[in-house]
Amino acid sequence: MRVFINNWSTKLLQGISSASGNAVMDTLYVSTAAAQALKDAITRAQQIRADAQTYLTLDDGVNVEIVRVNNLDAVSGWIDVYRAQEGTAAPAWTATSTTVSLRVTAGYLDNLHNDIVSRIATNGTDVLIGANGEVLTH
Repeated sequence: MRVFINNWSTKLLQGISSASGNAVMDTLYVSTAAAQALKDAITRAQQIRADAQTYLTLDDGVNVEIVRVNNLDAVSGWIDVYRAQEGTAAPAWTATSTTVSLRVTAGYLDNLHNDIVSRIATNGTDVLIGANGEVLTH
């Protein structure tokens, strides 16, 4: 399960250096209001599913990087992230010109598609009934 908030975005308040590898952890600094909204959404999602994950997108109009949230402090406005997720690179980011947002990613959609196909195959039919009664077909 992933965490989503409609139209959540903010500006990076402090630049970060480039990194290599997707296990590199770094800290993003954002406004405390933005951090609190993100924390509230993560808390709600984790009440539904404890292993809910949050991926953020950094974008300066030229480069795009997907990062996975590890921890955050809404009071201080910092977000610890694992960099270079879903095959993206980890360039340097400058303060104020970098937007941090919560977006649907290609990796999420691929995983969702594979999950639906797997459930349909397990069910032995081309139709799957969703949690809210919606009919999903393959």
